[in-house]
Amino acid sequence: MSERAPWGRRRRLAAIVANAVLALSVVVVPWYALAAYTPSGWQATWLARLALVLALAGIVLLRLGRPPRDLLAPSLLALVLVAYRVALPPDFGFDLDGLEVSVERRPGALIALASAVAAFGVPLSVELARRSRRSGSTGRSSSA
Repeated sequence: MSERAPWGRRRRLAAIVANAVLALSVVVVPWYALAAYTPSGWQATWLARLALVLALAGIVLLRLGRPPRDLLAPSLLALVLVAYRVALPPDFGFDLDGLEVSVERRPGALIALASAVAAFGVPLSVELARRSRRSGSTGRSSSA
């Protein structure tokens, strides 16, 4: 069986789209709002920039025909980085005499989180299905 066979055309496309949406959401869509300041993930945090690099690496790995297991680590790391920044928005360093200034989440952070879940979930489901098929065929041949 070739390394490309486990993916299937639709799942590979879904994984590419999920990584592309993640990458675009980091650069284009606002992640936070602090009064009139609405930075994208790229402008707001290095963690989002790293998630962008990981999403682009995922696209490259997919285009090279790598097996799903090769995408699990980078996509999981991107998911963790985005989830961390959604749960804990960055401190933009504004000190207003001890007053708390709330940082609101904007759609970009949630879009990035959803696409990071998909970018991890698609290769995970493909890999789990492949392992299930492999253990199922191994189990049947040993009992015969």
